[in-house]
Amino acid sequence: MEKEVSRKIRSHIICLEGLRALQKDCWSWEKRLKHRNNRFDSFLKKNTDEGQSNTSKLQRKYDNLVLKQSEAAKRYRAILVCFQEKMEDEKKLRTAVLQKVTAIREKLSSVMKESLTHAYSDMIQAVYMAKEQNGYELSMFL
Repeated sequence: MEKEVSRKIRSHIICLEGLRALQKDCWSWEKRLKHRNNRFDSFLKKNTDEGQSNTSKLQRKYDNLVLKQSEAAKRYRAILVCFQEKMEDEKKLRTAVLQKVTAIREKLSSVMKESLTHAYSDMIQAVYMAKEQNGYELSMFL
């Protein structure tokens, strides 16, 4: 049982390390996405405020911004899905570890109670035997 718990704990630690790495990636891609959105918004604002005609150079720049923005959004969503899946894995591992620890605790408690009961019974039997054999009055110990 202890080996199982140790394995689960190691798996949980590895999972947490993976979660940390994914979290950093999520933050990075979220930052990139915000940057791309800001650039796109400023491009639109600048080019619609000035009333410029739709030239091929502006169209290429617009298309490039849209492409980079959609790529950043796609990557951010993908890394977010991976992060959420890893979170579910971590939750399952944590639950399994807690269940194993609870089972060990219950088993130890049961064994300890049984041992104490057995020791108490042995002690009573020893006192009874000593009283019978030696003729001493040992009732004050009980």
